[in-house]
Amino acid sequence: MRAYLVMENKASKRSVLLLEKLEERLNRSGIKIRQMNLKDFKNETERIREIYNKAWDKT
Repeated sequence: MRAYLVMENKASKRSVLLLEKLEERLNRSGIKIRQMNLKDFKNETERIREIYNKAWDKT
C-alpha cells in the first residue's frame, strides 16, 4: 500500500499526465482514489486496514 501527495504546480507536466491516466484506468476497474478524511481518522484507518487485509486474503 502506498500513498502519495502530488502538488500539480510543483510536479512536471508528464508526471501529472501519468497520474491522471493511472486514475482513469483505476476508475474503469472500480478503484477510486480519494483523499483521506483526517477528521474521521479512526474510521479511515479502519477502512485502509480492511482493504489491505482483503487484498492479501487467500480465500
